[in-house]
Amino acid sequence: MRQKTLFTALLLVFALVAAPAIADDKPSGEEAKDGPRTDPKLDAEQAKIQQAVDDLIPVVEKLRGLKFKKPVPTGVMTRDDLYNYLLSELDKETKPEDWDRDTRILQRVGFLGPDQNLKEMALEMYKSAVAGFYNPKTGKIFVIEGVDVEGQKPTMVHELIHALEDQHYDLEAMEKPFREDDPDRQFAIRCMWEGSAEYARRLFENMEPAVAKHSEKVKSQNPSAAAQRAMMQKTPTYMLLSTLLHYRTGPNFVQHQYGKHGYADGMQKLFEDPPTTQEQVLHPHKWLSTNRDYPRKVVWNHDMAAALGEGWKKIDEHSIGELDLAIFLDFFHGDKNGRLNPPDMGFGKFVDKRSNEAARGWDAGRAMFLENEDKKIVVFQAFAFDSEKDAEEAGRLLAEALKKAAKDSWKGEGWKKNEEAKGQHMSYDFTNAHGRGRVL
Repeated sequence: MRQKTLFTALLLVFALVAAPAIADDKPSGEEAKDGPRTDPKLDAEQAKIQQAVDDLIPVVEKLRGLKFKKPVPTGVMTRDDLYNYLLSELDKETKPEDWDRDTRILQRVGFLGPDQNLKEMALEMYKSAVAGFYNPKTGKIFVIEGVDVEGQKPTMVHELIHALEDQHYDLEAMEKPFREDDPDRQFAIRCMWEGSAEYARRLFENMEPAVAKHSEKVKSQNPSAAAQRAMMQKTPTYMLLSTLLHYRTGPNFVQHQYGKHGYADGMQKLFEDPPTTQEQVLHPHKWLSTNRDYPRKVVWNHDMAAALGEGWKKIDEHSIGELDLAIFLDFFHGDKNGRLNPPDMGFGKFVDKRSNEAARGWDAGRAMFLENEDKKIVVFQAFAFDSEKDAEEAGRLLAEALKKAAKDSWKGEGWKKNEEAKGQHMSYDFTNAHGRGRVL
């Protein structure tokens, strides 16, 4: 169930939620594979964008209750330049062998077919629907050519909030410790960022209803919006977990904080004490109330590679959050073939009811993947739940998901009392194309 952020350092922006982008430090017009080409038309467009951003800076400072420490440069890219830049960033952040490993893992758990490739799918997803991105490493705002400047002001406010908070809190440093093995916590942090930016955008639209109305008209006529809707229906939900879903879970989470402390003070408290799990942002009271729900910690009691014998090595290990588990179950049980339904997203629905309820009792989760010289992969997953009833419900649905993933190769012995374990544990032993397995 590997669902790490595909772009670790970039805050991707999709057509229906925002449009500005941040890119590298090269000035507009400098020839480079990771920056815009020399183009007088783009330079003229960039000047208009820069002026609009400069005009919005005092507005954003007042909304957020913070002052910018330095100017925010902007630029414009063609869509081809954006695509090439994203490709370059992917190559910088992920080595070919890591793409190969992640593809094999996703194929192993049933998320990808034998002929599907993760990198190719990621690029296909981004090339038509991404309208921009925010890069905390460089602090620049870029938009795609041809934008309506007036119509993009609400999304400029969104991106300026990222830039402002980055200057005060260092977003890169906040997230970096959790990128490798704790995507659950990384998701929670990014929900806080996007929740803040979206709230500011909404405040601005309330202040400027004419601008908001024009912005909605521009977005409705934007072909990228249609491309995003098509992309959402085509792309597996697990690939959107680290991009689009922050915009849907984040605002609801931070709204609860604003109600108590106001926008500026509420965000200050959150940045000083950010949430730690998907569960906490999905159910805000589990973090914002006086009785916080901290997750338990999964610790392996043995060296799993040594237990498997000679020739085995660990190739990946990471956390599994509540939403990760729900998306995994939905991939095999849901009626949307593991895809999002755009109308449902407006109500915060990402998975089918049964998968959502089974994952709701989550209290911890971790996965480990081991591989031998023959490229055979063994999967270990361990979960904690709030109650025995929650654990049984999730365990039974997980076994059904594994059965659906295995298709014709599945041979299960059914649930029975596990005589090897203390207490009333039940187990389900099975075999599939990969070998033997057990849900306990």
